[in-house]
Amino acid sequence: FRFASRFAVETAMTIDAVSLGATILEVPIVVAHRHHGRSFTGIRHRAAQGLDVVRALLPRIGLRGVLRAGADVVVGRMRR
Repeated sequence: FRFASRFAVETAMTIDAVSLGATILEVPIVVAHRHHGRSFTGIRHRAAQGLDVVRALLPRIGLRGVLRAGADVVVGRMRR
């Protein structure tokens, strides 16, 4: 697989690591980021992040997997 770009690099690395058999641990950390709010700029920023994630997911789990994950998020279910 290609390295994912920008925002999706963590998503891609996690999927690739799990597919190779690695165990993933979630470690809580404190992170600060710039707030973009509900302006056009903020919405465009979040849309770009979402598109980065979709671009990273498609070659890894396919279109059906992306659509299934999206539907689960919409109805409030996350698979573990």
